[in-house]
Amino acid sequence: MDLARRAAAGVVALTIGLFAAVSWSSPALAVSWERNQATRGTVDNGYAKDCTAADPFSNSVACWQPYGDVLWVSNNSSLGDTPTAVWWNYYPSDSTLYRQGTCTFTSAGWGYCNKDMHENSLIKLRICDSPDADRQCWTSIISTRA
Repeated sequence: MDLARRAAAGVVALTIGLFAAVSWSSPALAVSWERNQATRGTVDNGYAKDCTAADPFSNSVACWQPYGDVLWVSNNSSLGDTPTAVWWNYYPSDSTLYRQGTCTFTSAGWGYCNKDMHENSLIKLRICDSPDADRQCWTSIISTRA
């Protein structure tokens, strides 16, 4: 009997230890948000090919330029909106979120955020009216490759 109790206690202790290890390590697996302010630039439509639909309220768009890993954001709003491209990068199997972030442009015209993505990894992006937590995102998410 004593041996059976010790074995049961060992199993319980092992189970609690494994649960604690999993619970404490989970936050380390979370992917934090990269927040960037775009730099004014001139987009080369020959390189920036994959673009979101225009935001129906601000007319802003976000485009991905695979050559150089550049995210472009246009600010065509006359309403004072702050267009923000929201992006997600999946690697290596297209199902594991590797990085995520925002690229916000506060001036008129085009701005860019230079990112360094893994070659051929999946990138999803969309354009939103503002950089707040309650973003107004009116466009679909598009998928492209780095």
